[in-house]
Amino acid sequence: MSFLSILIILCLAVVIFYLGSKYKKQQEQIAEIGAYSSEVERLQEEKKQLELQKNDLQAKKDTLEKEFQKTAQEKEKYVHSIFELKEDNARQETQQQMLFTQISREEQRLESARAMADAEYQARKMDLDAQYEKDSAKIEEKINNLKAELDSWKETRRVAIEAAQREKNIQENKDFYCIQLPIEQQGDINILRNIAAKISKPRAIYMVIWTAYYSPIAKKKIPKILGKETTCGIYKITNQETGECYIGQAIDMKRRWTDHMKAMLGIDAPAGNKLYAAAKEYGLDVFSFELLEECTQKELNEKEKYYISLYSSDTLGYNGNKGVG
Repeated sequence: MSFLSILIILCLAVVIFYLGSKYKKQQEQIAEIGAYSSEVERLQEEKKQLELQKNDLQAKKDTLEKEFQKTAQEKEKYVHSIFELKEDNARQETQQQMLFTQISREEQRLESARAMADAEYQARKMDLDAQYEKDSAKIEEKINNLKAELDSWKETRRVAIEAAQREKNIQENKDFYCIQLPIEQQGDINILRNIAAKISKPRAIYMVIWTAYYSPIAKKKIPKILGKETTCGIYKITNQETGECYIGQAIDMKRRWTDHMKAMLGIDAPAGNKLYAAAKEYGLDVFSFELLEECTQKELNEKEKYYISLYSSDTLGYNGNKGVG
């Protein structure tokens, strides 16, 4: 092979290489142009989207501008309203200040009135407390008096029941409570009384009647009626024919009854004594003797007055007064 052929071949190889390189480059450029075209289409599409977004944003802008204008108008109204409110607030503050002043004055007046009312209340309370204490004492005294009256009434009722029971017992057992002589001795007594009525000094006859007839019976009966020999207390002597009675007191009741019986027979009987006058009229035999209550010597006067009042023996019986002391 000649040099020229080699040279031609080399030239052809260079040309072919060059053309191949250029073709490759063109192909690359074509590929790049295709890529650019796709990019342009994408960019155009993005441009369209941006245009749409721009239109949307413009529409929103227009809407916002309208809202802004509306807001500006409302703001102006609000500013005006705020201004009016401030003026109203100023007036209200003035009114409030005046009201606070009035309230303060009213509070001072009320405080003064409260202080006066409190002072009056305290004074009135002290008066009422004092009156309460006074009234309480009176009420307590009344309650105690009523209790005492109730206790007295209960005691009176108890005593009345016991008295009724004793009266019934005496009625059923007159022989026990009365100094009664046997029938055969009563004739002797009538004879002796007739003799006494005819002489100037009948005491001796009465002593005979007492000593021979009544004293022996009395010595046996009195201790039985009393239940013991010596008794201090209140007694009752009752006319069983009329129901009239005599209430008396005695430190030694046996001796006192003995004195009564002797005087009732006419022995040293004081003039004007209703019991002894009744015994002279009815006879000693119809009078019963009973013990009402044993008590101490200090209680005698009070107990005697109580039983005289209970039996009304000062007005309906033989007592000459309401009692001693």
